[in-house]
Amino acid sequence: MLGDKIINGIVKHHKLVIIIFTILAAISVFLSTGVKTNFDLSSYIPEEADSTAALEKMQEEFGEALPNVEVAMPDMTVSEALAFKEKLLALDSVSGVLWLDDQLDLAVPLDLQDQATVESFYKDSVALY
Repeated sequence: MLGDKIINGIVKHHKLVIIIFTILAAISVFLSTGVKTNFDLSSYIPEEADSTAALEKMQEEFGEALPNVEVAMPDMTVSEALAFKEKLLALDSVSGVLWLDDQLDLAVPLDLQDQATVESFYKDSVALY
């Protein structure tokens, strides 16, 4: 059978197989440095798709990049969450952070604010950015 011939050939020439594998692995590692990763998933959507038109409309209306990462930080007070937001904004790769202080006046106690809005950003001591 063909499978037996392949297996016997690999066993018989195992040193050659290891050398070829090592060479191909080294070439793969070298070539992998040239691979570019496209993180903009919307670029894969066809231009004529309704989703593309909706994304363009949202960018026109809101004038900002669409959020693409959500971060949840447990066991934080509101002041700690605000300090963490500033740390996120200080990162070079972060262009903006949306949190509760962008939606509501934090000088007003959270219990007196719209609870649906509060809970979408801060619930059970978990801050969601």
